[in-house]
Amino acid sequence: MQGGDSTSGNGHSLPFSRCEHCLPVGRCEYSRRLCGLVGMFRLSRQATGFDGVAIVNTGLQWCGPVLLVAASLGSVAIPAFSRLISAGDEGRSRQLRGLLIRVNLVLSSELRFS
Repeated sequence: MQGGDSTSGNGHSLPFSRCEHCLPVGRCEYSRRLCGLVGMFRLSRQATGFDGVAIVNTGLQWCGPVLLVAASLGSVAIPAFSRLISAGDEGRSRQLRGLLIRVNLVLSSELRFS
């Protein structure tokens, strides 16, 4: 496909834009998975053996629901921040930011101790 990408107006072709984004992301994901695999293998060879692997795996599985809650709060907060900033209401913007920080701290603490 020749020509510019009409959605962003940057003048790059679509295949170039895909390669520019996908190749670095793919390399990072491959490196992350390789590190996880090597880490799990080394952890399984420790004195705790597969008990340590089970603990780490449980923690990794709990990461998904925690990130889901944070992403949900973020998707609600972005329009609210935009509205407050466009209205010039910096005080309420700070209050909303403080509220979101407290909610994230409470949720993280509750999941940590449960």
